[in-house]
Amino acid sequence: MDKESEAEKQRRERSERAEEREMSKLQQMIKLKELELEEKEKERQEKEKEREHEREMKKLDLQIAQERNKTPSATTGVTAQRPRLSKGFPAMTTEDLPCYLDMFEMAARRDKVLEEDWVAQLQEKITPKLRQFLTQRRLVDCTDYEKIKKELLDYVGMTEEACRKRWHETVPIEDGPREFFVALQKNFRQWCEAAKIERNFDQLEELILKDSILSALNEEVREEILDKEPESWEKLVDLLENRKIIFSSKSIFKKSRIYQANAVSDRRDLNRQNYLPNQP
Repeated sequence: MDKESEAEKQRRERSERAEEREMSKLQQMIKLKELELEEKEKERQEKEKEREHEREMKKLDLQIAQERNKTPSATTGVTAQRPRLSKGFPAMTTEDLPCYLDMFEMAARRDKVLEEDWVAQLQEKITPKLRQFLTQRRLVDCTDYEKIKKELLDYVGMTEEACRKRWHETVPIEDGPREFFVALQKNFRQWCEAAKIERNFDQLEELILKDSILSALNEEVREEILDKEPESWEKLVDLLENRKIIFSSKSIFKKSRIYQANAVSDRRDLNRQNYLPNQP
């Protein structure tokens, strides 16, 4: 009798454990289903937000176009057509924002577009991503073209330091010397523009001297100095001198630059020996 009771107890326990496992599986399935439904709802809401944003952008573009195209005449009260870019001017499809802005500015001047209308007409041409950036920055109604231009260039990484690095990283194209020169020229001009350098000797000298010093520094020191935004190469040198006093045991320059002079001197000595006539 005791054996039968024990066997019955074991069967009941096994049955209970099996039921618990089934219940646990069922709860997991329910939880997974709930998570799946939540994820789908989240995706639906995000897509709806995107569609709503697109509708708002289109509506905004239409309002801007309507407001900028016409203005009341001071004398007659009749709306007068304002100059616009020619219909053939393309929308932005390239990632090269500086190049596109150059094209836009030339076209705007050629078509005699009023400078106060440049921003509105530019917004009609740039990519949705850039328009969204201006919306987020609350710059949609700004009419200061230079401010908008700087914001856009900073957004795509066209800061002074980024342009400086891009100029140094310009590489020759095989069998394309002209293309290499054009790329060098374009990247140099972008660098000058980001640094607000005009075409005069003193400013170019300042730019090149600062670049030469920054290029010689090791990465840690260069980043530290750039964070302090020195306005001139003299202030840059002052910062380096002060740092050298504080951290006298640490070198501020790249090792390759420290030994470069010796290496050049050694090569010159070797070349001189190779070309000297044999001594009797």
